Amino acid sequence: MIKRTAESIELAKSVGERIREARRVRGMSQMKLAEKTSISLPHVGSIEKGKSLITIATLKKISEALDVTTDSLLRPNITDRQYVYKGEFGELVKDCTPEEIELLSKIIKQIKTYGKIKE
Repeated sequence: MIKRTAESIELAKSVGERIREARRVRGMSQMKLAEKTSISLPHVGSIEKGKSLITIATLKKISEALDVTTDSLLRPNITDRQYVYKGEFGELVKDCTPEEIELLSKIIKQIKTYGKIKE
């Protein structure tokens, strides 16, 4: 059982608000979110109102259903690293020739393939 403290209650409210906002931005109803996550409709409503403290597993289900990161629900003021890296990568390749970009692409694909095998 999750212990209810003032901090956890406040966090539940803010996470619930962000879940509701993400759901609404996607034009998704609470019913659809409940269906996609196998969470009961009343529980979805309770989560969005901040009345329920949710488990990590529930947060994961919700973030996947909404196609958002758990970080965006838990810590909205943290910069998305992928966004930062995309900017850095863009800066690195902006003056590359098409051949250099193709070579970099092949190298990155190899790294990703190796990483998947290793995992």
